[in-house]
Amino acid sequence: DCANIYRLPQLDGLCRNRCFNNQWFLMCLHSAKREAELGHFRLWISIL
Repeated sequence: DCANIYRLPQLDGLCRNRCFNNQWFLMCLHSAKREAELGHFRLWISIL
């Protein structure tokens, strides 16, 4: 979703950097209006 919003080809790699624990991933959640799901994402990330 976020790559379609910003049209940055390198965005997928930026979001995955440090296993999604970075400002790019949080910005993408906000832009996709999914910040309410942050707790779920943190749980799923911890499983990785």
